Amino acid sequence: AVVSTQSTGGEVDAGEDICFAYRYLAHYHLRNDRLSEADVFAHKCCEFKETKNDGKALVRQIAAHRNTGAFQQRSKSNVSRVNVLQMAGMSPSNTSSSSSNKRSRTPPPPDTPSDNDMSF
Repeated sequence: AVVSTQSTGGEVDAGEDICFAYRYLAHYHLRNDRLSEADVFAHKCCEFKETKNDGKALVRQIAAHRNTGAFQQRSKSNVSRVNVLQMAGMSPSNTSSSSSNKRSRTPPPPDTPSDNDMSF
C-alpha cells in the first residue's frame, strides 16, 4: 500500500515500514508503563514476518511487567503497613486489638517527693 505524506509531498510504501512502526510503538508504551497500548502494538508486530519474533518477545515482556508491577504494588503496601506499625511501636505480627496484646508501660515517676526527701 502506498501512502501519501502531506508534510513532504512524497509517497511512502507503508507495507514495508508499518511493522517497524508497530514495534517502536510497543517499545515506547512499554517504557512508559502503558501496558495495554504496548500489548496492542506487540500483537500487531506478530502479524508481520519481519517483526513476528520481536512481537512475541514483547508480549512476554509485557506479561512479565504486569506480573512484576502487581507484585511490587502489593509489596509497597505491605512495606508501608510495616513502617507505620513500627513507628507506632507495634510489631507487624502483633496487631490485634485485644487487651492481652497491649504493650506494657512503665509507671510514670511520682508527682511529689516523699516527706523524707525534702530538705531545706
